[in-house]
Amino acid sequence: MARLAVGTVPSKISYVYSAQHNVSPGCAWDCDAKTPTIAVYPAFPIDPDNENGIIRAKQWAKDQNKQWDFSKKEWVETICDVSIDTFDNLPIKNIKLVCLESRGEGGRAYKVIIDDKYYVDMREDVMVDVILQEGVAPGGILGGSFIWAKLGHQLRLVRVGSELHKQLEDSNFKKTLPKICKTDLEIGGVYKTRKGDRGVFIGYVNTISYSDPNNFSFSKKTIKKAMLFYMPRHDENLNNVLSPDSNETYRFKICNSHTYIEKIGSLKIDKDYVSIIKQKSMTDMKNDILEFTGHKKPKNNWGRIDANILASNVCYLSTNLNISKYGEPMPEPFDIKKYLVFS
Repeated sequence: MARLAVGTVPSKISYVYSAQHNVSPGCAWDCDAKTPTIAVYPAFPIDPDNENGIIRAKQWAKDQNKQWDFSKKEWVETICDVSIDTFDNLPIKNIKLVCLESRGEGGRAYKVIIDDKYYVDMREDVMVDVILQEGVAPGGILGGSFIWAKLGHQLRLVRVGSELHKQLEDSNFKKTLPKICKTDLEIGGVYKTRKGDRGVFIGYVNTISYSDPNNFSFSKKTIKKAMLFYMPRHDENLNNVLSPDSNETYRFKICNSHTYIEKIGSLKIDKDYVSIIKQKSMTDMKNDILEFTGHKKPKNNWGRIDANILASNVCYLSTNLNISKYGEPMPEPFDIKKYLVFS
């Protein structure tokens, strides 16, 4: 399955910078004492609405002017004003490639100039896309146009019209969509979050959650009208999911809230998955009890289950062991002591 980009496209962009630097264009083999340098302003791009980011950017700009003092054997900061230029985040053309900069631990970054002034990074994946789709003219002028987008925790240049740009535009739009109301969920509906995670709504359930084990006594919390979802793998074909023979009961999730924003399909729910989940979890629990009491050998290369592990497993499986359909009478809560007495 193709990667899915989740991010935002800010309406404005700020360049934070301080002193002018001279850099040598070209690769390492081109640079020598006779290579002409060009004047640039190393800049930190940031969303102007990000107040903490602006603070970090200002400190970064100051750090660009530190010089090593051989007599003091320390970095000394050169006093220089920090400037901030803010523009609408519109497509940028004629970006110029300058060099490939090597960094610590094998890191690299292509360095480019925007508007013959701002000296910034361009990611390798974006550069490969530019080379293959738009090309690079002699002198390093990149084909195509670019905007700034936030992917993860950092802003990056993205080529307008690229697959990454399309996904980010779609993600940026979806951040404004409200999550689907709990009461509007349809049994068998396949729903998707902004991040691309999918979930199949199985129905409403009741259950009891255990915590704080103390000699096989637990704190208990009753949960009513929770939502039961099946969480497919990213590469899983929806036509093949929800097999009753699957041992992946952990893919069923009981929750009181969700983050789904759109319905992308529907499946026929023709099996009693509540009973399937409960039965499979009960089988797992019985196997743990048999191992704990010495009636079953531990798995290869595994130590024998002790009381603490068994109690933790009861807590982990408690919502599945106590699950029932919403609207039906809740069964007697699972009590492990009844099994231990006869073991």
